[in-house]
Amino acid sequence: MMELGQTRSLMAWGFCVTVAFRILCVWLYNNTGKSVFGVILFHAAGNTGRSIFPGGRSCFEMGNAVVGYSIIILTAVIVIFLWGRKTFSKFRYTV
Repeated sequence: MMELGQTRSLMAWGFCVTVAFRILCVWLYNNTGKSVFGVILFHAAGNTGRSIFPGGRSCFEMGNAVVGYSIIILTAVIVIFLWGRKTFSKFRYTV
């Protein structure tokens, strides 16, 4: 089944990366002194990253975006592990 020219797999990856990206936006907002500008820059970099990916956005999404989207999802999982899912505002471990 195709919705708007996308496979089910790509739509599932898209859903997961949307949740992960929102987690990263909230974490960034909380850890930059509640800076909306920081979140705007992050969002702009995310949008631009797909466009300037070698070969363009279609290459980024090749293979149902497994590589590109996996990096974003893995980053969100690492942030949740290191900062804790409840606060996202302070590092859980002492350095």
